[in-house]
Amino acid sequence: MRCLTLAELLQGRGADARFVCRAHGGNLNELLHERKFPVSALPSPRSATISAIDGDYATWLGVAQGEDAEQTIAVLEDSRPDWLIVDHYGLDAVWERLMRPHAHRLMVISDLANRPHDCDVLLNQNYYNEVLEQYAGLVPDGCRLMLGPRYALLRPEFEQRRRTKEKRDGRVRRVFVFFGGTDQGDVTGLALDALCDPEFAALEVDVVVGANNARRQTLEKKISTRQRTRLYGRMPRLAELMAEADLAIGAGGGTTWERMCVGVPSVVVSIAENQEPACKALSESGLIRYLGPDSHVGTRVIRDELRKCLAEPASLAEISARGQLMVDGLGAGRIAEFLDPTPAQSLRLRPANAGDAGHYFHWVNDPVVRRQSLRSEPIDFAEHQSWFAKKVAARQTRLFVMEAGELPVGQIRFDREGAETRIDYSIDPLFRGRGWAKSALALGLQEMRREGATIFRADVKESNPVSCAVFRKLGFSESSSTAGSGIRVFRLDATARRREA
Repeated sequence: MRCLTLAELLQGRGADARFVCRAHGGNLNELLHERKFPVSALPSPRSATISAIDGDYATWLGVAQGEDAEQTIAVLEDSRPDWLIVDHYGLDAVWERLMRPHAHRLMVISDLANRPHDCDVLLNQNYYNEVLEQYAGLVPDGCRLMLGPRYALLRPEFEQRRRTKEKRDGRVRRVFVFFGGTDQGDVTGLALDALCDPEFAALEVDVVVGANNARRQTLEKKISTRQRTRLYGRMPRLAELMAEADLAIGAGGGTTWERMCVGVPSVVVSIAENQEPACKALSESGLIRYLGPDSHVGTRVIRDELRKCLAEPASLAEISARGQLMVDGLGAGRIAEFLDPTPAQSLRLRPANAGDAGHYFHWVNDPVVRRQSLRSEPIDFAEHQSWFAKKVAARQTRLFVMEAGELPVGQIRFDREGAETRIDYSIDPLFRGRGWAKSALALGLQEMRREGATIFRADVKESNPVSCAVFRKLGFSESSSTAGSGIRVFRLDATARRREA
């Protein structure tokens, strides 16, 4: 589904997208056809390619990947796409090296830093502590790493619901239950047993049961005995259901980022081993309430956690706010923009608003921005919120967001101090190197001149030659600075230029 989300965004930008999928059981090829995407279906794998031979996993994996690559090359028919994007747990650098000559660039989507890759871009949308270090030696030099849920490939409706949902107060009135398509551990049933306790009778409950859930009839009977409970089947309006809930009980994995995006705090049970590291890291950071793997969780554990949630609205409200700060729902748009850049002449500025506080927070705390700032230590969000609210309301300050399409890609701030107007700007780290800093400054200067500003100043660290070069290109002159300060001062006086003319 995440590749489909990305493909639809790229298609909306005018790109041609096609899928190469293997025709194994449970594939989504029909769905892809319904969405009007060309699909090349590779044959179902032989049994020898889907189980290890004599325990020699490395040998088996290499042989299987060679066969897969050969079949993929055949269906590509020398088309050599601009980007070949692979999302597959069983493929690694062996397959990627074979595919290299058949694509201009290669992007890997992976949730696990457990195997080597030969790619230009690697996306891991999971949340781990020290995830960057985990890829040391696993990717080539120069590989662009996109790490963390800020790049989560969510469908657009989650970001839309996020924008229209009011801030949560932490009180629990409606609960959303969803444990994926199969839920082999029947955690859905355990959650329903807990919610059937009389002390939770007043709660509204929405339950989603996947089409492949073998216990569906049993779950339907349980739901029929509980008032204020609704059952939803395959492909419901998940964004809407999540957004309306005050608390979710669900699995780890991709739905974690969907829940965080719409701001619903979650009680989480991992239903697969590969979900555990991210769940533990999120729990340690206070972003979810994690109960452990499904093999260790029973009805009593869920019931006890529900009691705590109902008694701690302030905690849930904080989890909601922090989750939305981490996952803004624009990850797929960021990846699409990276793969298919917007022309510089199509960029635009708009005034910043209260909803941009999260964007500014991420930009200001980017490690490169902090190193080049006069104050280099990380900024706390509470402090940032207070500063941002004051700046948005200040008459002497103008904040602008630069957008590529509707995607925020950078900011520029102007502070009037007497006759001078000071400048501060930053570009989203994903889009640096495109020359967009010059575009942001040129657009910003144009806006401020319309408002009567004539003398502009920027203080830039000597260790930031890129910004120094940008100001020079825009006609700023460098004036003397305090010896040993490490700061270069750039000024632009439009009135002086007019007098000279």
